[in-house]
Amino acid sequence: MGSVVLAGATSGSTTLTPTDAVTATITLPSATGTLATLASPSFTTPTLGAALGTSLTMPTTATRTGAGTNDLALGNAVYLRGANSSNAVSRIIAGVDASNNLTIGDTGLNNTNINCAGVLNYSSTTGGAYTANINNTNGSNATGVSIYYGTGINGTGNFFLTCSDGASVERASIASNGGLRNFSANNINLSDVRVKDVFEDYTPAMLDELEAKFIALRRGRFKYNDQTHDDWNYGKSAQSVKEQLPELAGIWNETKVVDGLIVPTPESEQLLCEYSHDITQIGEALLVRALKRIESLEARVAALEAK
Repeated sequence: MGSVVLAGATSGSTTLTPTDAVTATITLPSATGTLATLASPSFTTPTLGAALGTSLTMPTTATRTGAGTNDLALGNAVYLRGANSSNAVSRIIAGVDASNNLTIGDTGLNNTNINCAGVLNYSSTTGGAYTANINNTNGSNATGVSIYYGTGINGTGNFFLTCSDGASVERASIASNGGLRNFSANNINLSDVRVKDVFEDYTPAMLDELEAKFIALRRGRFKYNDQTHDDWNYGKSAQSVKEQLPELAGIWNETKVVDGLIVPTPESEQLLCEYSHDITQIGEALLVRALKRIESLEARVAALEAK
């Protein structure tokens, strides 16, 4: 409808309350003057349109006064807020604080989602620090990161996680069929005895018992229900591990996600798993004993032949 120009005012204050669509042009009293040097402007209950045609620039001391269910707070930080269903006070949904830290969610919100329609990239040039840290401080039921595919791919060419370096060399990956790809000669087992409160050497009786159970495990070749290749896989039955070495069998899927929440898996849907590293170590101990027995027998045979 036109322009309202405030110019030439040297003292006092002028209040502009537009009742129609107008453009307000503010002429500063000097060429070097800024809004920031003219005290702290206060904007009360502003209404932002559905879209801003141009950038919105505000002085760092500007503040948004009044509580609203959806507001844009401008000051030393920029925040987008939304109403909390259980509290009249608005909660921070996202923001950038005065230290340029990105804030997602509020401690008053239990469920916070970051949705990205495209590719989410985060990079850092800081040395000696992790590029990203994810912390769950729940003392009783802490969980980590979940990576989910919307379709069943189950292949070796798609990855849940892949790790490579500047030489474009794949160092480690978790394929969508659950397989781990890495340079296996570089595998490390964190086995320092100082982190083991109890360490017992095998006794002959222990090895006798383990040998009988180890031999009784059901072994064979098999194919997974949804494998994408026709090759045979080789291994053991987790059911037989539970029967012979119950302490080395467990539940594969103790929990599942229902409507975004982690809940216990019903007993009828539970699948068995095995602690294969422990079983391999039992086999190694039995092999060492067998090698010692062979060495002793060879010495006896050599002694008899020498007579």
